[in-house]
Amino acid sequence: MSDHLPGAPDGAGAPLEKAIKHHTAGEWTEAEQLYQDILDRAPGEGRAWHHAGVLAWQRGEHSLALERLDRAAPLMPRNAAVLSDRALVLLALGRTEDALKDLDRAVALDPDLAEAWISRGNAQFALGNHEAALRSFNRAVVLRPRDAAAWNNRCAAMLALDRAAEALASNDQALSITPDDPGVWANRTTTLLALNEPQRALEALETLAPPGAETEHRKGLALRRLGRPEAALACFDAAVAMAPGHAAAQYNRALMQLMLGQFEEGWRGHEWRWRAGEAARNFDVPLWLGGDEIMGKTILLHAGQGLGDTIQFCRYAIALSAVATVVLEVPAPLMRLMSSLPGRGQVIASGAAPPPIDLHCPLMSLPLAFETTIDTVPYERPYLGADPAAVAAWRTRLAPLPGRRIGLVWAGAPRPDDPVARSSDRRRSMTLRQFAPLADVPGLSFVSLQVGVAAAQTAAPPDGMAIHDWTSELGDFADTAALVEALDLVITVDTAVAHLAGAMGKPVWILNRFDACWRWLTNREDSPWYPSARLFRQDTPGDWGGVMQRVAAALIDGTA
Repeated sequence: MSDHLPGAPDGAGAPLEKAIKHHTAGEWTEAEQLYQDILDRAPGEGRAWHHAGVLAWQRGEHSLALERLDRAAPLMPRNAAVLSDRALVLLALGRTEDALKDLDRAVALDPDLAEAWISRGNAQFALGNHEAALRSFNRAVVLRPRDAAAWNNRCAAMLALDRAAEALASNDQALSITPDDPGVWANRTTTLLALNEPQRALEALETLAPPGAETEHRKGLALRRLGRPEAALACFDAAVAMAPGHAAAQYNRALMQLMLGQFEEGWRGHEWRWRAGEAARNFDVPLWLGGDEIMGKTILLHAGQGLGDTIQFCRYAIALSAVATVVLEVPAPLMRLMSSLPGRGQVIASGAAPPPIDLHCPLMSLPLAFETTIDTVPYERPYLGADPAAVAAWRTRLAPLPGRRIGLVWAGAPRPDDPVARSSDRRRSMTLRQFAPLADVPGLSFVSLQVGVAAAQTAAPPDGMAIHDWTSELGDFADTAALVEALDLVITVDTAVAHLAGAMGKPVWILNRFDACWRWLTNREDSPWYPSARLFRQDTPGDWGGVMQRVAAALIDGTA
């Protein structure tokens, strides 16, 4: 809503003026009664409907607010404030596209209505149109240069557009106006982390940010990036102690607990991901998180995050198949691969209608359901494989390559619309040229397993490295699995191919950024998730050179 109530025009009736006076004074009960009295006598009084709608909004009664503003809008069809306020209610009700239509009309009627431009930017941002959102926020800060929310939202739009340096300047403006606003500090931390400056973020949070749960949460994020998981966990603990309902702090605390091997607490806390932003799936059957009620039932196991996560956690279907009928829902690129999973039951593509089921469970909730500890991670044998005929065909094609045949993956898949994921991908990804130390190791033949934009780097490999690239023939993960099976070793950054090789029991060397993902734990070169994996970690942030020197030495030692 507007920062102030829509004012009563000159000549407005005394009852409406009196109602507005009570309203602005925070005397909402009195104002509500007066608005009702006015509307009982004059149901065509658009101004009263408008003010009453604002009051309902302020009281959190969004449906009632929309009803009242719906009455006001046709009575004042050229009133931009009514449209702007109605749009805010629509945004709260999740009707973003309808809200944007009202806001387009509002700014056309009154191009100087700053709050409409701010809301318009928020709606465009929510719809993923970040360029348009930035234009709206640019207009808002011109109209209202002392509006911290406009500057802070502009910062978020800049971040989404991968313009972190400009985002920081916008955040500076917001902080100069409201130096104690936790939301502004949240964006500042995100911006500094996007700029790969976690130490600067931590120092600012420790010395300048207002005390409270959000500051502790943000300190935890910075410490996590600095490779200090115990200290990060302490901050997340402090945030949760101050605000038990802080979903992001609860979720990030769980990730640190998992990283530190505290699986019992971590899997429970991991369920906070639904309240921290991950979209929950709704079914007409109960959620299963453990218990005997699964005996003899049909359960849908559904993927929720990345391809690697699906590969990592589909293993639980094997044990479930002994007591229940399993329906496994996975992204389309994994459909054929999952035909090799024991106990898979019926496999369907994400979004397809499942058959009749009794229960459901997200794949990433299965460790909680099974009460998995660091010592009971299920891996009795490789649980995914490749088509023997396809493997034989690849072995025939690879036969002329001398020495050990090494598959390489150097980059993950960027997520351009998610600043946090984009930053993580930059830290986990390398370039093919950074594999140059491997070119000096004798007796190796290199095969690309890299897909996506980064695959084009095979056209300019490091000096002395010949890399064979058949990735244009890899249509899905079943195809990739066949090629992986024909290789002697896979060397990869933290991508789905690392999980694929591990699930197949193939030797895989995983190159990890300094702030590695929680699943790789801390201070280990092995993984309880994949016995065939060996981890090579950065000693300092960004130090891929040191990693590759150790990889080259291991290859020379013949420990592949």
